[in-house]
Amino acid sequence: MRGEWEMMIQTKTTLIILLIVSLVVTMGFVVSGCGGSKHRQIDVSEGDYYSEDEIEALPASKRSRYCQDLQAVLGSTRQEFDAKTQQLEETRTLTRSLRDQIVPIEREVLQLESDIRTLNDQIEEVKALPTEYVIKEGESLTAIAMRPEIYNDIDKWERIFQANQDKIDDPYFIFPDTVLVIPRDWPTD
Repeated sequence: MRGEWEMMIQTKTTLIILLIVSLVVTMGFVVSGCGGSKHRQIDVSEGDYYSEDEIEALPASKRSRYCQDLQAVLGSTRQEFDAKTQQLEETRTLTRSLRDQIVPIEREVLQLESDIRTLNDQIEEVKALPTEYVIKEGESLTAIAMRPEIYNDIDKWERIFQANQDKIDDPYFIFPDTVLVIPRDWPTD
């Protein structure tokens, strides 16, 4: 989304700058135009101008009228230039404002991405935990539940007993080499 906004703002800014440049060039033609002509018909409002030689060849009345036309175009061009300059500054202000809004959101996204990676790593660790355990000589269900790779919690021995009632009649009497199922449906408590 940020890329789309930046592209849109950059495109808008580029268009405004191109328009300003074309207006400045037009103003240059207008200002330099009052200096000669053969008698061709021109339309200043359409961007058509006399050359210096053509202006010098104009009768005084036509030259005066041409200069008035140029002054009118110059005035409207300056107004358009000022408006586009203001629009450019407003766009720059908007761009700064959007950047100020984007930066904290980017930080949040980066933090969330980091959290997701951490959670995915933890999920992979949990998936790698054993789902079966072979009882060794002298072990109890509480000792098995306390093993870090099992539950790391003595109170979870009952979960092991519940899941293995088909193999264990009495939780206090378990036998070596019995393969126990270790439930991995993690409780929320």
